[in-house]
Amino acid sequence: MDKKPIIRSITYFIKPPVEQGVLDYIEYLRKNLLPRAVETIGKISEVLEAYGYTVWTKRITLPLLSSEYYHHIHSILDVMDEYLLKNNIMGNIGGVYIDQPGSYELTTSIVEREYYTGLLWRDNPPIDSVADIFLKVAEAKPEYATRIAVSLNGQSLMTPYYPLSSNLTSSEAVGLALLYPEVLKSIYVSRGLEGIGDYLLSIHDELTKLIREEAGLEVFIDHSISPWMENSVAELLEVITGEKIHYPGIIDGVKSLNNIIGRVSRNRENIRGFNEVMLPYAEDSRLIEAGGGGLIRARDLLYLSTICVAGPDMILVPYDREKLRSFIKASFALGLDAGKVKALRIIPVAEKPGSTVDLGKFGKIPVIDY
Repeated sequence: MDKKPIIRSITYFIKPPVEQGVLDYIEYLRKNLLPRAVETIGKISEVLEAYGYTVWTKRITLPLLSSEYYHHIHSILDVMDEYLLKNNIMGNIGGVYIDQPGSYELTTSIVEREYYTGLLWRDNPPIDSVADIFLKVAEAKPEYATRIAVSLNGQSLMTPYYPLSSNLTSSEAVGLALLYPEVLKSIYVSRGLEGIGDYLLSIHDELTKLIREEAGLEVFIDHSISPWMENSVAELLEVITGEKIHYPGIIDGVKSLNNIIGRVSRNRENIRGFNEVMLPYAEDSRLIEAGGGGLIRARDLLYLSTICVAGPDMILVPYDREKLRSFIKASFALGLDAGKVKALRIIPVAEKPGSTVDLGKFGKIPVIDY
C-alpha cells in the first residue's frame, strides 16, 4: 500500500460581503464567518487524522475586498487574531492593489502581523512600484518579504498556496494542498510516471470523498507538487531525469510531472489553483544546496518558471535595485505570456551571494546572484 501524503494545508475560503457595510461585515466575520471556519477546519482535520493523514497547516483566506475595507485593516486583523492565533491557523488577506494609495503601508501592516497577501494590479505592469515594495519590506525584515508575492498578470487565484490566494467565488469553500515529493519519488522508482498519475487520481478520490460530507460545501484540491526542505521537488526531478537540478535537461522532468497533473485535472472535478510543479528556492533543501554551492542563480529559476507555473519563488538575492528591476521586468514578460496566473516572490537583502540570511521558519538561506 502506498504511503499517504502529508496534508500541506486545509484552507477555508471566507465568503465575500453581500450588501453589507464595512463595519457590518467585520462584525459578521467576528460572530459568524470565522467561528464557522475554525470549527469546520477542526472537524475536517479530525476526519483526516482518523484515516491516517497528517495535517501540517490550517489556513483561512479572505475574499478580495474593495479598497474601503483596507481603511479598517487593523480592525480586520484584530478580528483575525482573535480566532486564528489561539488555533494556530495562518491567514491571507485576499489581495492588495499596488496602484491604490498607501499600498506599501497596507502591505507592511499585514506582513508585520504575520499575515500573507498577494500584490495585484490593473493596467500596466508596475515594475518600479513592485521593486520598491520588495526592497522596503525586505529591508524592514527579510522574513516579511516571504509573506508577499506579486501576480505577474495582475490577477489573484483561488488556491491553498500562499501568498497569492483569494476567495474568488460568492460562497465558502475548502481547499487542500498536499506535501508529497518523497511519496511520489518512491512511486516513480517502483511504477514510473504512469504510477504517479494513478496515485494522484486515487488520492483525489479518497480525500474528496472523506471530507465532502463533513465540510458541507465545495471541496477542491490543488495538486501542485511543492517541497518543504528534505521533502524535495528538486530531488524528485533529479530521480526522474537522471540529471542534476542545475542541468538544462531538468526541464523535461518538470514537463513530465505537469503533464501528469494535467491528466488528473482532465479526469476529475473539484480542482482549482496552480496545479503544476513548484520550485520555491528557500523551501527546497536540494535547491538551497545548489544555490549555496553557486550552481544555480536567480535567472536559472526564472528559466525554469517558463514551464513551472508558480513562477520564480522564494528567491534570495542581493540588494541591487537595477538588477532587481531587470529581474521583475523579465518575470512580468514571461508571466503575461503564460496564459495563466504566475507569481513572483523575491527577497532582496544587503548581503553578497554565498552568504546566508536568517528567514525565520525557513532557516538560514544562501543568497544567490541574479
